[in-house]
Amino acid sequence: MTDEQPRRALILASAARLFAQKGIAATTVREIADSVGVLSGSLYHHFPSKDAIAGEVVHGYLRELLTGYREISSRDLDPREAVRELVITSLEAVHRHPHATEIYQREMRHLYTHSPGNELVEAANEVKLTWLSVLAKGREQGVFQRTVPLWVLFRFIRDTLFHSDPDQLGDTTDPVNTLASAYLATFLEGFATAR
Repeated sequence: MTDEQPRRALILASAARLFAQKGIAATTVREIADSVGVLSGSLYHHFPSKDAIAGEVVHGYLRELLTGYREISSRDLDPREAVRELVITSLEAVHRHPHATEIYQREMRHLYTHSPGNELVEAANEVKLTWLSVLAKGREQGVFQRTVPLWVLFRFIRDTLFHSDPDQLGDTTDPVNTLASAYLATFLEGFATAR
């Protein structure tokens, strides 16, 4: 790691906390710079703009999430097992990137508008298509009920998973797996057909 890499990581971590607390628009470049002990102009050595910082915070989270999703998709898993793996992977990403997750959920429109290219849109679509594919496969195999539209199941899962906070469980030794078990009981027993 070069000397620049730790400073860049510190800027991203501090900006993520500020963006999650105040929002992207309300956070100033000066506040970010002050939080890491540099002059405002020095931030531009690392990032071209405040929106570029926000984009990198969220991209880091999405890259990790999609790496896990792609690995799961590459295996020929039973739909119930695939849902279990996707839930755990999602909660692990939320746990490791709580600020980025919050920014992504609350500031999606701002990010889409100010993000260069279509990377965020493409990442969001890949998340959605991964879930819909697993749910559709489960439905085709008679594992999941046909009474609820797939997009409703996806939105239910997405919105509850990505707004969760494993740390709210307190002193649980393994908060991600504890929360994953609760989610899986709800998701799978709530919309799965009887075995």
